[in-house]
Amino acid sequence: MGIVNFSHTHPFLIPLAALTAGILCAGSTTLPAGCLYAAVLLFLLSVFCKPLHRTCGLWLWAALFLYGAEKSAPPALPPPLTSSPATVYRLKFRCEEILPQGAVLNCRGTRFYLPGNQPDTSRQTGDSLSVTGRIFPISHTGNEGRFNYNQYLRQKKVFYRLAPVTPPETCGRSEDLFTYFEKLRHYMRDKTERLLPDPTQNALLKALCLGYKNDLDHATRELFAETGTVHLLAVSGLHTGAIFLLLASLFRFIGLRSAASQCLILPLLWGYALLTGLSPSVTRAASILTFILIGKAFSQQYSPLNAIAASALLTLLLDPFALYSVSMQMSYAAYTGIILFYPQLLRAGKKIPTFLRGGYSLLCVTLSAQIATLPLSAYYFQVLNINSFLFNLPAVPLSTILLYISVVALCLPFFIGRYLIMLSDLLCRLLLYILQLFRNISVNLHDLSPTPLHVAGIYLLLLLLSGLAGVQKRLCLHGLCLTLFLFTGYCCLHTHRISSGNCLVVFHAHRQSHILIRYRGFYHLPFSEHNTPSHHTEGYIRRYRLKPMPATAGFSAGDCVFNGRQWKTPQQHIALLAPSENDPGTARTWIVTGDLLPGQLPATGNSFPEKIILDGSNGPASRRAWEQFCSDRRIPLLKTEEQGSISLK
Repeated sequence: MGIVNFSHTHPFLIPLAALTAGILCAGSTTLPAGCLYAAVLLFLLSVFCKPLHRTCGLWLWAALFLYGAEKSAPPALPPPLTSSPATVYRLKFRCEEILPQGAVLNCRGTRFYLPGNQPDTSRQTGDSLSVTGRIFPISHTGNEGRFNYNQYLRQKKVFYRLAPVTPPETCGRSEDLFTYFEKLRHYMRDKTERLLPDPTQNALLKALCLGYKNDLDHATRELFAETGTVHLLAVSGLHTGAIFLLLASLFRFIGLRSAASQCLILPLLWGYALLTGLSPSVTRAASILTFILIGKAFSQQYSPLNAIAASALLTLLLDPFALYSVSMQMSYAAYTGIILFYPQLLRAGKKIPTFLRGGYSLLCVTLSAQIATLPLSAYYFQVLNINSFLFNLPAVPLSTILLYISVVALCLPFFIGRYLIMLSDLLCRLLLYILQLFRNISVNLHDLSPTPLHVAGIYLLLLLLSGLAGVQKRLCLHGLCLTLFLFTGYCCLHTHRISSGNCLVVFHAHRQSHILIRYRGFYHLPFSEHNTPSHHTEGYIRRYRLKPMPATAGFSAGDCVFNGRQWKTPQQHIALLAPSENDPGTARTWIVTGDLLPGQLPATGNSFPEKIILDGSNGPASRRAWEQFCSDRRIPLLKTEEQGSISLK
């Protein structure tokens, strides 16, 4: 028997693990492209050559690993666009996606980001734009503790930014299936506004039914966030599953009950995905349901977990960068949690009376999904809603009924839909009223800061807990005890490291200086008059639970001395340089701010630092001058515009 056994219950789990490992290792390994072709060739030989059958699984996993590593590398610009950033191009682009603060354009197969202060309502997907401007690579810049917009763009396979010299010009339009559904989506949005004039109600309906959230006000978003029901505002797996159940019920009503006939739902399901803008969460939910339906129709050994693994494998093969998408991680975690924990929770309530089983079943589904997504919520959003699963018990069914009624009202002619929409208006008001009541009793844990090792440890514990209900109970129990011991030890070490960490952090901000000194649980902001955090530093302060340092002029504690502009320890001697304070003394590290030029420094003889750091307050002329200064003297130069926040231990 070969290593690959596709009659196994979960044949897609190991290939998925190999592909995921390759994507994660893409930044740290550089292998020749020929390795991938060699692995594919050896896999094909092992499939068709009987003596090599036993190694076909090994070559398949190697090919998937190499595929993930190669396809996750940023694409290079086409040859005509590889000149210096100072070159001005005039190119024709196709608009592929409208973002809240810009647009994603495509030219010759490469995606570019065109920034903008607000959504341009005159520009639509499918428009052809003529842009005269410069091209810059999008760096990994990001401040610790804050949302990284550059990383968000890279998840969308956008690695280059356009800087227009003149305003972009619309020079045509190309139509395809996506633009057709985009027009239909605009029509449905306009129809919603005509059916329901109240701005709060129609904004909520557009978010629920069409995935359009730009019109939601801050108060509504905050209400859903504080009650742990913010997932209802994004068209996601929940909404896709609700539409699937509605279509399945209609098919059963007209007599199409067999598993094969249920596959006719798929075109309608993917039509709904296109109508909502093919958001990643909807696409993934539709692909998971597609694999589940196909598995039920054509496989005698159907496994929901295997269907999810197959969907994830296909998603990552088509788009390896989707692995870093928060929505993808949350979607697959929720589906996997329902599969692993829902049956066990349901079995625990066998003695519940019959008339309560429906509500208990819904509670089990909600709780299973929340258990699986709690670690990711804490990692990405630094907050946990402890009792949100109770709030979801009435909110999820209510929003599902609201979704059904609103979809039917939008599909019916206007003169009929305006009467049915009155019920949607009533349900909207009821949903908002219930959430307002729940808001007063919600229990939220804020300012959490788990590390990736924390998240991995928690998921390993959850998997071992779910395994206790399986066959290998003894093995899972031993693994659970060992993992719990190691996890507790790591938590203690991490807490000690946070409380005793001493460092200086240089944040990136355009034309501003934001520097934070962290010492034994306290912080000091040398460029802030009243030691007041800015939006660049407040996330970092919350993450490490820092308190303001009592003395702002300077301090001395043991072997650590800070006198306002210089930080001295046995390991570091750092000088903060500005036009008004330009004497570095004998400092080994210089942090240059405020457009200070090398010629403005006092004579230092042959005494030069070990490295120089430029923050975002330095302009192009200052950066060029320091680049030449460091190049002549072979001094390492670090820039926050390239690296984001820089931490000096």
